[in-house]
Amino acid sequence: MVATMLQGLLGLAFLGSGAGKLAGGSNLGERAREYRYSGGFLAFVAVAELVGALGLAAGFWLHSVAPLAAVGLAILMAGAVYTHILRAHDPAPKALPAVVLLVLLMVTAVLRWPALG
Repeated sequence: MVATMLQGLLGLAFLGSGAGKLAGGSNLGERAREYRYSGGFLAFVAVAELVGALGLAAGFWLHSVAPLAAVGLAILMAGAVYTHILRAHDPAPKALPAVVLLVLLMVTAVLRWPALG
């Protein structure tokens, strides 16, 4: 039950995040400069978030996909934490959403891991 709720909520969160990044257009370039990445790399991250969200959704029917999608998104969130703290030198609270998502994704991956059986 908990795993199912986490999986669904995280899927929605990353669907919104990835779509928002892609729809942001000019804001994407601004954020790329702030984080010292190329706009193309941030577009890649946005697409990866969308693919991860689709993986979490597909995991409701193809159970072995959910833990893999959660691990992939957790890797992205580890990169986000790195970016906020070490690359952009943001204050720690700005990285907090990425840390929370990273922990929730790891919990989801662990709870769904038996599906890989």
